[in-house]
Amino acid sequence: MLFLFNAKLPYVTKNAEPQPDYNKSEIINMIKETRVEGCVTQIAALRADMSDAAAVVTLLPAGSQVEILRDSGEIWYLVRGLNSGKPGWVRREALTITPDGPTDTTRMNKTQLEDYANIMGYNSQTRFLVVVDISRQQTHVFKGEKHKWELIASMGVSTGKNESPTVRGDFKLTDRGLWFYSERLRSGAKYWVRFDGPYLFHSVAMDRDGNVTDGTLGRKSSNGCIRLSVPDAEWFYKNVPDKTRVVII
Repeated sequence: MLFLFNAKLPYVTKNAEPQPDYNKSEIINMIKETRVEGCVTQIAALRADMSDAAAVVTLLPAGSQVEILRDSGEIWYLVRGLNSGKPGWVRREALTITPDGPTDTTRMNKTQLEDYANIMGYNSQTRFLVVVDISRQQTHVFKGEKHKWELIASMGVSTGKNESPTVRGDFKLTDRGLWFYSERLRSGAKYWVRFDGPYLFHSVAMDRDGNVTDGTLGRKSSNGCIRLSVPDAEWFYKNVPDKTRVVII
């Protein structure tokens, strides 16, 4: 559900939550990093590219713990050794991946979220800023400028399963479209907005005729993209411009 906080926008829901006492220096710890971890099950060569012929970046002994950074079709995975710190690609059969955990159901209120964005000193090339909180399965949209961000919308989302994780980091919106359909995934969606290569914000999953096939929100369910309800996806598509900074945590 989309919650809009700017009275000039439709579907306004004002923040009626009590304002708790808190130390603002603790705000930065309210959104937790959502690192996906795994383990190599055999001696694994981390490679520079998705090919058995690619150069070996490093060798990891069986049992080494890794962070899962991204996947390619759930066949190859870009991982980083927790001890070596070196990233490289490895095949799925050499990995076990930590199962999806529960969604954090605690909520930050409007004041806390604005404090977070402003304390972190985020800037953007547009008047908008997007922060995705994977642990809570929420996306927040701010309007303003560095140190003067105002929360205008919050929405529940569904990010990637640990087997196909949503990339974390710093991105920007680049392009958009009204519809796509993936033959490989046998799934499509409306109102897509790209933030990193194949990774998109878009509506919940649909069949080729535009019928919803998976309306899951509030927990990890996607193949790596960030799914929103159809109304939220339309709002995001129409209101948040290209070049907007996107921070995924």
